[in-house]
Amino acid sequence: MTEATKKEQKSWTPYIAGALGVGFPYSDRASLVTPAGETPLSVNYNYSYIGAIVGGLYFHDPEKWGNFSFTADAIGLFLGSQQQSSLGPGPASPGHATMASNSAIVGYLGLGGTVGYRIAKQIEPYVGFAGGGILVNAESGGVNFGSVWGYWFAPVGGVRYFLDSHWFIAGQFGFAFDGDVNGFHSGTTTLNVSGPSYGLYDPFGVFVVGYGF
Repeated sequence: MTEATKKEQKSWTPYIAGALGVGFPYSDRASLVTPAGETPLSVNYNYSYIGAIVGGLYFHDPEKWGNFSFTADAIGLFLGSQQQSSLGPGPASPGHATMASNSAIVGYLGLGGTVGYRIAKQIEPYVGFAGGGILVNAESGGVNFGSVWGYWFAPVGGVRYFLDSHWFIAGQFGFAFDGDVNGFHSGTTTLNVSGPSYGLYDPFGVFVVGYGF
């Protein structure tokens, strides 16, 4: 009787994770456009709360790739914030700069991937990149300017810690560039947040709890 063939181990596993953290969005190219002309607008969100759900595939096979690992990720992230902005001087604020209270609700959808390096079986530093579409609802000075779609991309980095063969935690940091977040309207007034390119930035940090199946 021959010995049973050893079951081949998979090189990948699906996973799902949740994340909570903070971001610090700001814009140095925003503007408020009225029939009288364009007024510069500087937006500082101070800090924003972040919630996210991430899922995808985690690849790790010491026989094939040594200590290296890879992920392919689908990302859904929510960001909500209130902030102060400096308006002017310009047609909408002649002769001086004024402060206004603002709020933004932001949804990120995208795809990404990381490359990690396993250390001591449980610790895994990694770097990666992600990008996709962004939906933003903006309010300024008590006036809601509606919602617009734009795009985003972000380099990321962090460290995973594997609690057992299924559960892991991680700390992740990144810097998101948000582009084409322009064209918010209220009557004859237009609010442009990111300027002609990706002038809306969002450094962020999140704590992640995940499960591999």
